[in-house]
Amino acid sequence: MAYPQEFEAFRLLRNGIVFAILAYPLAGISIINIFVPFQFSIFYGIIITVLGAILSILALIRMYRGFSLLQPYVNNMNLGKIGVILAVIPILNFVGTILIGVSLYLIGEKYNNGTLKIGGIMAAIPFVLIMSEGLIISSMGGPVSTLSFFGLITLSYLEIGGIMAEIAFSLTLIGLIISYLGLGSINPSLSQTPQPQNPTSKPHV
Repeated sequence: MAYPQEFEAFRLLRNGIVFAILAYPLAGISIINIFVPFQFSIFYGIIITVLGAILSILALIRMYRGFSLLQPYVNNMNLGKIGVILAVIPILNFVGTILIGVSLYLIGEKYNNGTLKIGGIMAAIPFVLIMSEGLIISSMGGPVSTLSFFGLITLSYLEIGGIMAEIAFSLTLIGLIISYLGLGSINPSLSQTPQPQNPTSKPHV
C-alpha cells in the first residue's frame, strides 16, 4: 500500500533535484574558475554566485523535507538530512553531496528502483574522487607543481584539479538527472519491507 506521504516526499525530492540541477553548473563555474581562471568580470561573478546560492537553498530545503517525510519508510534518512546541512558549509559540502547520494541510493534500494540506485552512486562517487585528488596533490608538492604527459603537455596540479573538478561536476549532474528519473518511476508497492502502521501525513510545501 502506498501512502500520500511517500508521494509527497518523492515530489519534494524531485523538485529539489531540479533546483540542484540548475544550481550545479553555476557552482561548478565558480569553483572551476578558482583552478582555471576565466575572464569573468566582478559583476558577472557576483550574479553567478548569488543565483547559484538561491537555487541551492531552494534545492536543499525541498530535499531536507523530502528525506524527513521518508524517515518512517526508509532507514538512515538522517544521512540525507545531515548531508543537506553539510552541503551549505563550504568546507564540508563535498561530504554533504556524498551523503545525499548515499541516501538516494538507499531509497532506490528500499523501493527496488535500479535507476535511482545508479543515480545515487553517480551523485556521490565523483566527490570522493575530488577529495582523494586533493590529498594526492598535497602529497606531491602542492598545486603549483607540474606534471608532464608524454612530454607533449605540461599542466600544474592546480590545472589538473580544475579539469578533474569539471569532470566530477559533470558526472554528479548526470547522477542527479538519473535520480530525478528514478524518483519519478518509483512504485511504493515494490517496497522490500513492510510499511509503517501509523505514518504521519502532514502537508509540506
